[in-house]
Amino acid sequence: MCYNSEMSFIFAAIGSIVIMYIYFSQNKIKDTGIQYILIFYTLMEILQGIQYFYINQCSNIWNKILTEIAYVLVILQPLIWNVYYFSNSNFCDKNIFITAIWFSIVWITVNVLSRLLYDKNIFNNMTKLNSFFASNKVCTKQKKSHLYWEWPSANFYDFNANFFSYLMIWFIPALISTKFRSTSIIVIISALLAGAASIYANEGITFTALWCYVSVPIVLAVLCNMFFT
Repeated sequence: MCYNSEMSFIFAAIGSIVIMYIYFSQNKIKDTGIQYILIFYTLMEILQGIQYFYINQCSNIWNKILTEIAYVLVILQPLIWNVYYFSNSNFCDKNIFITAIWFSIVWITVNVLSRLLYDKNIFNNMTKLNSFFASNKVCTKQKKSHLYWEWPSANFYDFNANFFSYLMIWFIPALISTKFRSTSIIVIISALLAGAASIYANEGITFTALWCYVSVPIVLAVLCNMFFT
């Protein structure tokens, strides 16, 4: 899955077909805003498909631009999902997701600040011990299997915008809600599958870019929920 440009473009094509189907055939599903989630992941698949043409070319301007676009998508992902959850929740669950939305905004702010405050001349910057994304340059790379992203960031210690905070603001709110609990469980299982795949390939660093392991089950689960409930 998504280990080359061809597979990424295939997933993007499938996503585009489903989006068009929703727009032209399913008004009820369209009212939920699920098409925006699909557009988000379709854009990611298109992005990764293009990135494979510039892989490991860290001095190439297109490699840098595409990596920065990936960065924007990575930090927006929890916010987009929480807005979707909020829009489709009952009154009680809306309180959960409005809180998650604000935490997502804070998380994004901290993440952007860590990028802006990076200084290569300062010893205390983010390292691989703090984040898989950590590096001294913006670049999309590939070793044996899947591509992965790197970008420089300052180290905020306990305030670092890391995977655990990512989990708290995206996975946990849905898990404690009444409507989207099953979706959250599928997300967690899918994330574990992506982690296992990266470990099996002996490339844990690719875990953060293995979006297809997470996005495909999520979208299928949400669509099934809309069709059959």
